[in-house]
Amino acid sequence: LKCSLSPPQPQAAMTSDYALGFATAAVAVACFGSNFIPAKKFETGDGVFFQWIMCLGIWMVSVVVGACYGFKPVGYPGAAMLGGMLWCLGNVMCPVVINKIGMALGLALWGCTNMLMGWFSGLTGLGGLVDKDHISSPFMNYSGLVLTVGSLIGYMMVRPGEQEKEEGGDTPGDVQLPGLTESGAASPQDNLLPSAARSAASDRLLGCAMALSAGLLFGLNFDPVFWAIKKENLKNSSSPDVILPYVFWHFTGILVTSTVYLVVATLVFNRGKVYNVDGAMI
Repeated sequence: LKCSLSPPQPQAAMTSDYALGFATAAVAVACFGSNFIPAKKFETGDGVFFQWIMCLGIWMVSVVVGACYGFKPVGYPGAAMLGGMLWCLGNVMCPVVINKIGMALGLALWGCTNMLMGWFSGLTGLGGLVDKDHISSPFMNYSGLVLTVGSLIGYMMVRPGEQEKEEGGDTPGDVQLPGLTESGAASPQDNLLPSAARSAASDRLLGCAMALSAGLLFGLNFDPVFWAIKKENLKNSSSPDVILPYVFWHFTGILVTSTVYLVVATLVFNRGKVYNVDGAMI
């Protein structure tokens, strides 16, 4: 974040910034890659209550961050809340995606589209809404783009194996190429009745579409915050903490949107039947 917001800096400072950025990105990868494990290990029903408990935990983190900054006033807090709403709209799809196509494939798909949307935002600036990123090596940049698109196409050809569906596991060994089992024999899914096969295909199509949509929303969710920072014309971006005062408002938008979804889904659509508090809290 600092590198995209800061003016040119000495080489030593930039090296330190990049090291910190990659280190924190590694922590984020580990956390984002494991936060939905309870959705596979515990009964979450339609995921309505699960996502609300998850968002409540997220908001509690923002209270700690906000307290550390004395709940410093920021410009355009509504923009930060809009970003939180975008993230929450993607998050409510994730439990459904996991139930439809599995966690490994779901994470891969929304992770790829998240990356592509973030790349597109930084490259184009979204028509001036956010600042464009400085690309020092266009060749490496577009090479990464090609690899990501290729990975996305490859992931779309993978489907969950039978063991994952029966046991709820989700490891790289639990996915297989269409039509074959681990032994090379025909997949049991190929022997499904036409109606069951159509239902399975519809579930897979819906799961993939929702995963791709969630990734697009994840990739956009910080852009309103960057717009607010740009609008306020904050010039003290020599500090990597310039964005952190917005965390409370961003996460508040997440909780508000999640609560509205919970109320509407429960009262209007009669959903949210499973309230597994222990599983959700884990």
